[in-house]
Amino acid sequence: MVKKTPTIILSVFLFVITVCLNNALKLNNKPNLSKDIDYQVPSSIQKSLSLGYDHTFSLLQWFYLISQFDDAYKKRYGDLAYVHLAEKLDLITNLNTRATHAYYMAATILPWATHSTSLSRPLLEKAMRHMPKQWKWPYYEGFNAYWFDHDMKHAALLMSKAASLPDSPPIIVKLAARMQAESGSLDTALEFLQNLLQQKQDANLKKELTKHIQLIITEKQLQQVEQWLKTLPKYQFNLKGIQYLKKHGYAIPAQLADGGHIIFLDDGTIVSSKTKKRFKVFIPPKHQGVINHESTH
Repeated sequence: MVKKTPTIILSVFLFVITVCLNNALKLNNKPNLSKDIDYQVPSSIQKSLSLGYDHTFSLLQWFYLISQFDDAYKKRYGDLAYVHLAEKLDLITNLNTRATHAYYMAATILPWATHSTSLSRPLLEKAMRHMPKQWKWPYYEGFNAYWFDHDMKHAALLMSKAASLPDSPPIIVKLAARMQAESGSLDTALEFLQNLLQQKQDANLKKELTKHIQLIITEKQLQQVEQWLKTLPKYQFNLKGIQYLKKHGYAIPAQLADGGHIIFLDDGTIVSSKTKKRFKVFIPPKHQGVINHESTH
């Protein structure tokens, strides 16, 4: 163990050099992020720099990524932030093909942030190849196929696979049955996200999941108030109507789940003052006009 210590220290040193090289390349080239995400040392070279300590190098890359993943990171990379994130996660999982923390981030952050499985799918397929007996990877990909791709056949296949693997929890069968019965249910997504939130994870990932949960709960609250308002005369579909409902005992939330309060847009749409828009279930173009969703506001 003592003999290996200098090599590990050297590996850490080379990792720091790699980060410095990446930063130097960025400063010298000043890339246009609308065309190019980032300049960095190629992953094949970074793997060589690990000196055989691939897992150590992978972990260092992970800690560095997590330390950078915040609002400033998203602002810096703009629309390409999650493409950049996916590339970093791919590097981390190339160095350590069983880096569950990186796959988890790919499964839970990438699709919800981009409304697509295009970035998360390759990483989850890699996870399934290298950890074929772990139920969580087909489970995550199955839900994502259902929610974002509306590919019920593929989702059912993956959920069935997840349910057949060792230690798979009862929630898989429960969600699979609900997914077969409907499409785009806010309750299904909410239960999935709340289940994810109960698992051990980085604080930044927990923050992201909590934000999505708050948006869905807010939408459910707005839909309920909206239904109550529809029972009143049309001229009361406004703040006056809200006051009327409160006066007559309806449970109108003083504060919505996202921290805002109820307001009305100029077109009469009821929204949260926090986001000033409604939560939408993403519909891929090929399914638009075909699938009936709960949220179409």
